[in-house]
Amino acid sequence: MSKRTICNAMFQIPIVLLIISFQACLTLGELKASKAIDAAAEAGEEKQQSDKAAQPAKPHPKQPLADRIKAANRPYNYIALDYMSVPEGGDEEYINVETAWQQIHTVQCQSGRMLFWTLLKLDNADKSPYQYITMRGYNSLDDSRREVNWSGVRKALDKEIDFDGLFERTNKARTILHTETYEIVAYEGSPEGDADLTRFGYWQPAAGRESEYVDAERTLAAPNWRKIIEVDPSFKMWGLTRLVSSTADTKSHKYRIFHLFNTALRPADQEGRDKVRDARRQVFEAARENASERPQVDWESLRKGVKYHQLRMVLKTSPEDSGVAAEWRKLAGSWKHVYKNGSYRIKRITKNTEVLEWYDAEGTLKGKNESPMRIEIKEGVNHFYVHHANGTYHSVYKVHDGKWYEQLRGVFRNTKSTPDKFLVYERVKE
Repeated sequence: MSKRTICNAMFQIPIVLLIISFQACLTLGELKASKAIDAAAEAGEEKQQSDKAAQPAKPHPKQPLADRIKAANRPYNYIALDYMSVPEGGDEEYINVETAWQQIHTVQCQSGRMLFWTLLKLDNADKSPYQYITMRGYNSLDDSRREVNWSGVRKALDKEIDFDGLFERTNKARTILHTETYEIVAYEGSPEGDADLTRFGYWQPAAGRESEYVDAERTLAAPNWRKIIEVDPSFKMWGLTRLVSSTADTKSHKYRIFHLFNTALRPADQEGRDKVRDARRQVFEAARENASERPQVDWESLRKGVKYHQLRMVLKTSPEDSGVAAEWRKLAGSWKHVYKNGSYRIKRITKNTEVLEWYDAEGTLKGKNESPMRIEIKEGVNHFYVHHANGTYHSVYKVHDGKWYEQLRGVFRNTKSTPDKFLVYERVKE
């Protein structure tokens, strides 16, 4: 397949979108940075510790709110793709086998060992050595390489699945040709909600120009795809991923770009389709008008298109079955930690947002900060990240017996505090 064919099939919009950058209009206001909290405690009493990142020796630019929201909502850190070859005429049996495996993957997701699993079928699969691709999402590269927790799976599903029979059927139903693991580099949009179609484009940067290529995708292409997401309701997400490992005999590419769609949101009537087409045209016209003001990129010389796939979603685990979703359900609400001198702090948690309030011993509100928040489960440990304008606070935690135990930063290297201190919150209704 020629470069031009790959590019046209992949994007289905004029290539000008990839070479002209837009100025993104961020309408969200920036929240105040987190403040240090000092309870002015009596001698020997511990000081309150804020949720802000350690201050650097020199001040650095504040992070825009839009960037912090995006960091908090990143869908995954790593994704593993298994390329499946299915015998001719064996699709029905293969899908039945994967339906059984879906239950196993659901248990893995619930335990926090995996974020999601999806089965995709290639369009024009007869032209490819593989006909299906499975995707597994993770927040940890080590988790992506771990074996299934069979003891936990058997305990949960032993009465529902004949495992020996399933393993025998699996070996007959498909062959894994190779596995690739990617890390996410940049993205626009969101995978949340329904989606039924995706497109993969595999790309190899020109020799010695990899960093230039990645920078062009991030700074020039990504803002353009953000605009397309805004005007096309069926286009949910664009993403750039970097190949981390592969079991293939040959490695032809370093990057994979994906597009995610919900085709049910494509207008069914001609008037609606015309409206979307007009909105796209306005985007293109604005790009042409501003072309002279934007850096120019020769995409043909910067990277080579290797292959392209369009795939339909067949099966997937439910987002609500992920361990991260379960953690958000545990944390939702208000939590209070009281210091020795009577002052206290309250955290109010909703999905991807932390509101931190701190009070003196008399109950007077002394400060308040709202910031994007992220939860990850890595190697069985709960991590949380609060993305402040002046840096990201990161620690580990666990909800146990109705209390939220947040380990303070003494557990990390290069900190002066002792490693055995926690903030212990109890749920409150206020």
